[in-house]
Amino acid sequence: TIIRPVAAFVSAFVAGILQFNFNDFVLPESEKEEEKKSCCSSNKTKVSSIQDKFIGIFKYGFGKLSDDISGWLTIGILLGALIDFLVPDNFFTSTGMIGNRVLILAIGIPLYICASASTPIAVSLMLKGLSPGSALLLLLVGPATNISNIAVLQKYIGKKGVLINIFSIIVVALIFSFIADYMYSNYFTLKLSEMLHNHDHSGQWWQQLSAVFLVIILLKGVYKEELIPRLNKLKENKNKKDHNGSSCH
Repeated sequence: TIIRPVAAFVSAFVAGILQFNFNDFVLPESEKEEEKKSCCSSNKTKVSSIQDKFIGIFKYGFGKLSDDISGWLTIGILLGALIDFLVPDNFFTSTGMIGNRVLILAIGIPLYICASASTPIAVSLMLKGLSPGSALLLLLVGPATNISNIAVLQKYIGKKGVLINIFSIIVVALIFSFIADYMYSNYFTLKLSEMLHNHDHSGQWWQQLSAVFLVIILLKGVYKEELIPRLNKLKENKNKKDHNGSSCH
C-alpha cells in the first residue's frame, strides 16, 4: 500500500525528466487549444461549515466515488474469484521470479487493467504463488499502459515520447518489485502468502456485515453507472426507430 503510490510518483517523475531531456516532439498548432478560459471567476465561493464538509466527505465517498469504481471493482472481484477457483495452487512458484515478471509485463503492458480491478486480481494471484513484488508490478503496469492509451498519447508526445513513457514505467516498476520482494524476504516476519492462506473463512460478524455493505454499494454503483445509461440508450434508439417509422408513413 505504501510502495505503490511511491513507485507511481517515481515513474512519473522519471518519465517527465526523460521527456524533457530527450523528446523533441512539437505539438502541431492545429492541436493546441485555441481558446483558454479564464481561471478567475466573479462568483463568490460559499464558505462551508465543518459539518457540511464532513457530510460532503461521506456523500462523495459512498456516492460519486463508489459509483465510478463499482463496475471495474466488481469485475476485478469476479475475476479474482475465478482465478482462485481455476488456477492451481503454487502455479507461479515453478516459473521463478524472472519468469513471473516477464509474464506480468507481457499481459499488463498491452492490456488495460483498471486500478480498481487489479487489486483483487493481484491478491488472487498471490494466493497461487505469485510474489508480492510481481503483484506490485501488475498493479503498476496494468493501469498505466495499454494499447488505446498509447495510440492517444502518440498524438500529443510522439512515438519517442510513448517509448520513453513505457520504458520509464517498466524500469521503475521492476526496480520497486524487486525492492518489495526483498523487504518481504528479509524484514517482514509475517509472510503475506501465509496470512492470506490462514485467514478465517467464516469471518467475524463485522467482516460479514462489511461484505454485505460492500455488495450493496457495488450493486448501487453498477445500477446507476452501467445499467441505467444502457437502458436509457436503448430507449432512445427505440424512440428514434419509432419516430423514423412514423415519419415514413
